[in-house]
Amino acid sequence: MSVNGALRAERPPILLVLDANVLVAELLKQRGRRLLADPRLQLTITEQAWSETMHELRKRGRTLAAHNQPLADTIEEAIIFADALVARIPEPQYRDLIVEAARRIPDPDDVPTVALALATNAAIWTADEHFWGGGLAVWRTERLIKYLGL
Repeated sequence: MSVNGALRAERPPILLVLDANVLVAELLKQRGRRLLADPRLQLTITEQAWSETMHELRKRGRTLAAHNQPLADTIEEAIIFADALVARIPEPQYRDLIVEAARRIPDPDDVPTVALALATNAAIWTADEHFWGGGLAVWRTERLIKYLGL
């Protein structure tokens, strides 16, 4: 094993709070499912973002089924897959940080995600640029893939 490989193996898991957009996008790709299943990642999500994810996945599934697209059958598999890997965190665990989170992000729908990141000292995995500049670590998918060496 190379020195870089040895160092990589010793890193603690990366604690991430998922934004719904990333979870939806990655669940619909094989590469994304491999990334989500990486044991070096510890994945969490707010109940609100989880509900948004499930709504969007099912909506896409209905659209695909209406057009006889084969991916429609895998939507329920994606939901089962995500349910096994992503810890849903109830609002009481980050409620005290909602006001602080609202100061850090312009989109009120994303305040719970920021509050959870503050409560757990986690980074946020998102594709939305409005998370930047709020004083929290933010990961984009391509950067995470590169960092993990995938």
